[in-house]
Amino acid sequence: CDLRPLNKYCVRKRLKMETLLGVKHLTRKGDYMFSFDLQDGFYALGINPADRNYFTVNVRGQLYRLAGLPMGWSLSPFYFCKMTLTFVNFLRNPDPEAPTPPTNISSKTYLRRTRWRGARILPYVDDFLLFASTEAEALTLRHRLSQLLDRLGLLRHPTKGFWTPAQVGHHLGIDIDTASGYFYAPEQKLHKIAQQARHLIGRATRNARWLPVKDLQSLAGQAQYLFLAIPAARFFFRELHSVVGEKWGGLVRLTPQLRRDLQWWTEVPSQSNGKPIHKPVEKAYLHTDSSGYGWGAVLNKHVEARGFLSKEDEQQHITWKEL
Repeated sequence: CDLRPLNKYCVRKRLKMETLLGVKHLTRKGDYMFSFDLQDGFYALGINPADRNYFTVNVRGQLYRLAGLPMGWSLSPFYFCKMTLTFVNFLRNPDPEAPTPPTNISSKTYLRRTRWRGARILPYVDDFLLFASTEAEALTLRHRLSQLLDRLGLLRHPTKGFWTPAQVGHHLGIDIDTASGYFYAPEQKLHKIAQQARHLIGRATRNARWLPVKDLQSLAGQAQYLFLAIPAARFFFRELHSVVGEKWGGLVRLTPQLRRDLQWWTEVPSQSNGKPIHKPVEKAYLHTDSSGYGWGAVLNKHVEARGFLSKEDEQQHITWKEL
């Protein structure tokens, strides 16, 4: 529902959410994973009866007071995530039977130290992704999670996410392959983005380079996390964000750079699709040698370097010179 009039009078609260960038810290190659989406999660939080008059909407002349957390309120994600953080921290706790932290450290510090020792879970509003080392561990974790949701009165959406543990899954618009250790952009999504980019170029041509802000925002939203699988993608949205700025509606003018960026999105090279989840270990080999008056080195059998020792260095031991 449209609660923009109410939002004008609400104090903004910062909300720091965990994103797919955190996958590299949560998963290991060969892990099993499963995901789920909370069904009607916002409605699980009720509004204080004393405050419901502020959440009144008019539907065809009939006034309705909202009893559950509405989608259109600017603070709904903040309070919803505060609620889900409670059971996320419970799952992350390495010892759920004794959740009370030691008395010599704060609860916040305790959770920060132990968050990766319990269940490995990535929350994002009402979407959750969990990892386990083996399929058996994943099934055990899934059973424990199912019992917890039942006790909390929360429902899992029956069709969203993938409930069966697997090593390849789709989450928040990106394919995650823990068997190979790679992020991939779904081909269907790339095809849809290419169609959107072609449509925008054609529309700009017909309308003296004017484009609706909402259409550009829609394209940016579709490609939000594609840079995880296609590193170059982040560079081809800079001009779009610069052109749109803080606008929420209306029209903007297509710049030459934005046109070139949209053209790139119409034909993303397939060989560019795929990026390691974890940064590969880089190896370098350096061979060095020294004499009484000079030194030389070769890096990876290709890059050479040489020089003469100073009068002071000539007096050093040969081992020191070579190092």
